[in-house]
Amino acid sequence: MMAEFLGKESGYCQGKGGCMHIAGLDVGNLGANGIVGGGIPIAVGAALSTRMKRLDRVILCFLGDAATNQGTFHESLNLASIWKLPIIFFCVNNQYGMSMSVQRHVNIEDLSIRARSYGMKGERIDGNNILEVYETTQKAKKYAMSKGPILIVAETYRIMGHSKSDATRYRSREEVEQWKKKCPIKHLRNHLLKNKVLTAEDLDALDAKAAEDIEAATRFAQNSPYPPVETIMEHVYA
Repeated sequence: MMAEFLGKESGYCQGKGGCMHIAGLDVGNLGANGIVGGGIPIAVGAALSTRMKRLDRVILCFLGDAATNQGTFHESLNLASIWKLPIIFFCVNNQYGMSMSVQRHVNIEDLSIRARSYGMKGERIDGNNILEVYETTQKAKKYAMSKGPILIVAETYRIMGHSKSDATRYRSREEVEQWKKKCPIKHLRNHLLKNKVLTAEDLDALDAKAAEDIEAATRFAQNSPYPPVETIMEHVYA
């Protein structure tokens, strides 16, 4: 993944996809999409293929709050509902689409109610509670397998800017600091300690190992070659 970020040949897409189009078909990841809402109809197509091939699997489609205002979102939910496809639409509501607050670009408090318009089940959960996210998704998988599509809206927050050029002048420091207190990593750490699943030393060791893995991935990417010029027309389909 890091190699793909740097446009290197050893990346997931041989350095030609970049951070917005990473895919891993061998593990069932059809890839991200640089267009807001662009991946939703692709996911519906994958769910339809799964149904037609009688495969025992469920499609998990990630999208942001801003994508729920795109036509592709509404068209896709409508088709998925009509065909009762095995798909979970997982909306990560981080409260901002680029620099636009969700309170300004929709006139409802709970995005999950949009599922009702298409005869679908919708659930709103705490996206900063990893246990709730896991349990809800597991239940949604069983639901989608037998009854069809479901929409999950996970309420969370984007601490950083939308991109490295985003100075985040559209929100207050106080707002950011309030959300930092709800950090999902800290929440999980406290849960593991409270329930004596792991010790503080165990968790510190995991943090250190994660940092080492990131450093190793970065070195691997930096030392990898760029794709040869001769391959520039490979994997081009349109």
